Amino acid sequence: MKRKNGNKLRWIGAVLMVALLANFYQPAAYASTTVEQVITGPASSIYGESVPLTSVVADRAANGSTPTGNVTFYDGSTLIGGPLELVASEPEVVTKNAGLAPVQSGKKLTCSDCPVIQWGGLNYWAYSDNNNNFYVYLNAFDANNNLVKSWELSGNRYVTAITVNKVEKTVTLVGQDNVLTTRTWGELENFNAYTAMSFSGLAVGEHTITANYSSSDGIHGSKTSSFVHTVSKIQTNTTLSSNAGFIYVGEPITFTATVTNTDGSPVLPGGTVTFKEGSNVLGTVSVNGSGVASFTTSSLPVSGYSVTATYDGDGQHLDSTSSSLSQSVLGIPTVVMVGASPGSTTYGNSVTLTATVTNGQASIFSPTGTVTFKDGSTVLGTATLNSGTATWTASNLDVGTHSITANYGGSLTHTANSSSSTPVTINLIPTSSTLTVTGATDAASTYGTPLKLTATVSNTNGSSVTPAGTVTFKDGATTLGTATLNAGTADWTLPNLVSAGSYSFKAEYGGDATHAVSLATAIGHTVNKASTSTTLSSSGGISVGETTTLTAQVINSSNPNIKPTGTVTFKNNGESLQVPISLDSNGTAVLTTHDLPVGDLVITAEYSGDSNHVTSVSQSITQPVSKAPVTVHLSMTPQSGDSVYGHKVSVTVQVANAGSGGSVPTGTVILSGTGGFSNWPGAMTLTDGTATWETEQLAVGTHTVLASYLGDDEHLDGVSTSSSLQIKPIPVTVMVTASVTEAVYYGSPITFTAHVTNTNGEPQIPGGHIVFSGGNLLGTPIDLDATGTATMTSAALLPGTYNIQATYVPDLVHEERISAPITQIIKPNTQGTVLILNHPSGIFQFGEPIQFSVSVGNLIGDLNQPGYISLRENGTERARVTTDVYGNAEINLTGVSSGTHQFTALYERSGITDGTESQAVTVVVQPALAQLVLTSDDYGKMLPTSTSWTAAVVHGGSPAFTFHAASSEEGTSTSLKRMDPQSGELGAAIAVANGQSEPVTFVEGLNRFQVKVVSLDGTVSTERIVSLFYQKGEKLWDITNVLAVTPLRYDMDGNRTFDKADVIALLKLIEPVTAESQRP
Repeated sequence: MKRKNGNKLRWIGAVLMVALLANFYQPAAYASTTVEQVITGPASSIYGESVPLTSVVADRAANGSTPTGNVTFYDGSTLIGGPLELVASEPEVVTKNAGLAPVQSGKKLTCSDCPVIQWGGLNYWAYSDNNNNFYVYLNAFDANNNLVKSWELSGNRYVTAITVNKVEKTVTLVGQDNVLTTRTWGELENFNAYTAMSFSGLAVGEHTITANYSSSDGIHGSKTSSFVHTVSKIQTNTTLSSNAGFIYVGEPITFTATVTNTDGSPVLPGGTVTFKEGSNVLGTVSVNGSGVASFTTSSLPVSGYSVTATYDGDGQHLDSTSSSLSQSVLGIPTVVMVGASPGSTTYGNSVTLTATVTNGQASIFSPTGTVTFKDGSTVLGTATLNSGTATWTASNLDVGTHSITANYGGSLTHTANSSSSTPVTINLIPTSSTLTVTGATDAASTYGTPLKLTATVSNTNGSSVTPAGTVTFKDGATTLGTATLNAGTADWTLPNLVSAGSYSFKAEYGGDATHAVSLATAIGHTVNKASTSTTLSSSGGISVGETTTLTAQVINSSNPNIKPTGTVTFKNNGESLQVPISLDSNGTAVLTTHDLPVGDLVITAEYSGDSNHVTSVSQSITQPVSKAPVTVHLSMTPQSGDSVYGHKVSVTVQVANAGSGGSVPTGTVILSGTGGFSNWPGAMTLTDGTATWETEQLAVGTHTVLASYLGDDEHLDGVSTSSSLQIKPIPVTVMVTASVTEAVYYGSPITFTAHVTNTNGEPQIPGGHIVFSGGNLLGTPIDLDATGTATMTSAALLPGTYNIQATYVPDLVHEERISAPITQIIKPNTQGTVLILNHPSGIFQFGEPIQFSVSVGNLIGDLNQPGYISLRENGTERARVTTDVYGNAEINLTGVSSGTHQFTALYERSGITDGTESQAVTVVVQPALAQLVLTSDDYGKMLPTSTSWTAAVVHGGSPAFTFHAASSEEGTSTSLKRMDPQSGELGAAIAVANGQSEPVTFVEGLNRFQVKVVSLDGTVSTERIVSLFYQKGEKLWDITNVLAVTPLRYDMDGNRTFDKADVIALLKLIEPVTAESQRP
């Protein structure tokens, strides 16, 4: 029995050991299983609120298991909860609107409020097929509607309900016709557990909440997830009250603000409350531990107030402002009394008024401010209280009895009030009057002199109040008039024309509201005759022929209002301009004339006098009479504005008087213009205001013409507006002919002739050059001769048929034109050896390659036996080339020396010479001037050598210069001669040794020289004409130099005429201004 029990224990121990070993190795197989974790909670809260947090950990692998372990919650890096054990969760069914479901292609929902499984952070939606097939698509989405899992379940559609069996751990989908589809929780592949907590200690601001999952089953890996939660401040409400509805100024008032949380949060507000009246801050007080702040003040002035309390908030509370509270502060009532001293006086004397203001009830404040004193309703003045008393001195009270009161205007602390009245009596001021006569001397005056009677009224009691009212003036018993006193005086002016005789003047003062009546003592007066003065004026300066007005004004010297009569005579330097002119009713005489001569005239006016006035003469005035302005009109014929070179052009200038009168302008007109033409006429004399000039010499181009009138004795100078005229080149006809009219053999010389004529028969013979083209002609320019003809001889045209044309490249006055083509036929050569020079003239520059063409006639081609051409000069072979099988060859010869050369060509084949040598071809090679340098003691310049005529400006303190000439070829000789700039005549030779001349003395201006290089054989030479303008020192050659030498008409390009090209050559010499150069 014991053995049996022992065996059982052994089996039990073995089973336990196997189980332990299996359990020990199991974690190693599943430790890497990945879980998904979601932390959820509200996105925001109010400070102090409890924030619920939930963490779901899910194993969504097929055949997974529910995670176990714990979750720890952190705010950033701060621990706020845990570790908390996971609790397995169960699926639940909720109803959601179909519009919240994620859209799935080819699938649909047939419910509006649909059943949805919520489990472990996933939402399971049951879709049907768009084609109404019997399928249910169960799709699981995360919180962001991302598809996580999906199942296709056949045999059902149109799910309307879902049930959960927590005992059997299944979910059942109820479809159309109550067809059921059931799946276990495990088949939903969402094994999950959760844990939750709440935390109320989060500070205001944004928090990142993190949940860290730690596995305890050895199967699932750890996981961390987070979300953002925002904590807002607590909203507050502020109420305001005071301890009294109204107070008198100076009494204390206490305002109390109570701050409460609107959501009932137990976190009491801190911080401060600011008490305001409108925008004016009354004070700021800290909130106590009960959310209350009180502010007490006794400094509020009298007024009605609207007070608010603003809680400024703290780290956990938002600010808030109370409703406004009405508060009244009343002023202290007052008692006012008034008195006057003296109570009765004469008008103008001062009366002192005194007001006393006292408190109507007890107060710490004494009355301040101002008191207004009134006479009835009339304000007399305002005075400031001093210790409750205000005084005003009244010095302007009218005569009569006055009722005086004092009105206190109140202050910031006291209310306004008025006194009862007190009487004051004012009496009239006694006066005396005196009379004086102004304008009289020793009781007499001159006729026409204004007389003024002045009455002076003064107070006899010494009062400072000035009398007012009126004074009546009389001559004996006759009243002359009445005048009002002003500052104690009254004036009466007698009529201007007072007859001579004796007068007795009186003045009677009638008194006023404050003064008594008084009479002045009478004064006797005599009136005598008067004198005059004359002034002269002019309407201003005029141009000759214009109308001017001279005005003489005669006045009574004593009284300008009296107008003299009689006549005035106007004179120029003492000579009468016209008969005397009578004065009008204003004493004025006017002379209007247009006959005054040019100059500064001295004009006077002489008054003849009348029965009551003496004669008088004005001061002289200067009357300027200037020359008349003119208008200058320029016109040209043809009026179309264009013409052809060499045709007559007419320029007409009309000068007219631009003033309002005057004569026709005389004198001269000068023409000037632009466009390269310098032969404008000198002074042209006007005839009846017109001058005309004709010319046929205007250059081709646009000319802008200006006419300048030089004026005459009566007219100013003037300038016309410019007019433009286009001169077109002369139209031409180009004809080309050949020396033969039939076909010729290759190598035969043909002379082509081009003749250029004026299409309309103008006399100017065309200049310029011709370029022949066609076939293999080289296109070398050939100058026209004096008849407008150019020829070219060539034997180089290859066999063929060619259209030969001549292109005319014109001179400055003719148009460009191309001839009609002519046909030239070249037949293959059947003659002997022919040597052809590929050049129209046979003249070459040193260093230029020389090209020949050779043709041997009647050859039969043999590719195995080529022939040769030997090019010879005076029997010496210079080149050897191989011909083609037809006997043609091209030779390019270089290194030919300057001079005249004769070349022939000899044909050879297989060592056998045919004995036929070609005709001789002459070649001329001109020597070349490689360099030309000019030097002096302090100057050096490299001169151009590329053209036959060249020009430059040279400088230097010394006029002695040396030429340094270098040829491109050794063995040539150089000569130098001075040339007259005008005639072109050559002077004596200047010594040159080894290319360097002896010193040559330059004159200021143009110095012209001929530099000649002679070839090795002495048969050919090259000339260069050098024009050198010498400027002493460093002064630049500028436009003023060009204008100075243009009238000398220097030929600058060797065509023996002075034209537009010569002017352009001079302009090209203008030297640019640099920082180192001197300005002219």
